[in-house]
Amino acid sequence: MLQSQLIELIRQIEDENLLSKYLLDMEGAINGQKHVFQHLADSQKQVQDLKEQLDKLYSIISFDLGSPLKSLKSMIDLVQLDVENIENPLVSESVSYLNLQMEKLLFQMSNLLEWSSLQVKNFSLKIDDFDIQKVIDEVLAFYEKQAIQKGVSISKEIHEANMPLAQGDKRMIQQAISNFVSNAVKFCRKGDAVVLGAKVIDSKISVHIKDTGIGMGKAKIQNLFNPSRKSTQKGTANESGLGLGMITAKAILDLHQSPIQIWSEQGKGTEISFDLSASKPVISN
Repeated sequence: MLQSQLIELIRQIEDENLLSKYLLDMEGAINGQKHVFQHLADSQKQVQDLKEQLDKLYSIISFDLGSPLKSLKSMIDLVQLDVENIENPLVSESVSYLNLQMEKLLFQMSNLLEWSSLQVKNFSLKIDDFDIQKVIDEVLAFYEKQAIQKGVSISKEIHEANMPLAQGDKRMIQQAISNFVSNAVKFCRKGDAVVLGAKVIDSKISVHIKDTGIGMGKAKIQNLFNPSRKSTQKGTANESGLGLGMITAKAILDLHQSPIQIWSEQGKGTEISFDLSASKPVISN
């Protein structure tokens, strides 16, 4: 009983230096130093307390901040519906700008909540069959205004006439695709293009996001999904962000056991792709 509890406690220690210290203490425990077991128990309590605090923070961000922001967004939408009746162009432009900024803020908050959920909670995927084309259409519709504002073209590329349904957690896959498209638009210049599409390859549905933006070097690609080195690089229109978009997308696709492939070259653009399982066997064209 004691042995199994000790093993379970050790498994919960994620800090390698701390684990090494406790293992050395255990060696000393053989010679009569019994305090190591108390150290392990205290460590478990600290980890549990931290998770409870993060859960509380998650709830505050989700409900105490999320609800009023969503209400404000709804009010802005109502104003924008009637803004065409206002003759002052400055008012019309201001409302459109405010609406776009509110969408960006809600999207950043969504990434923050998603990342927190993946890190803290006992997360489980809700696997189901879903229409990947519909997801692509919804993502493109969301980013259309932002792309137009930057002078960036955004389009869809579907190779199959009858695309099979994909398997996965639809909401999370849509979040991952949204993050990739957001990043593509962010690093595109006026006149550049973003293409979001899907095709069947080797009985899998391959989703790709291509852009003709500023691209990346090898060093940046290597650290693109590193949580300890979140990118603070501003976009081509001086856009800022939390740096969680790409990291969250990778965490989502890791849960789906779907590796990410990246091609990029500075000044020539970037292509990101990943595969999803199909709901039934498919044959690529």
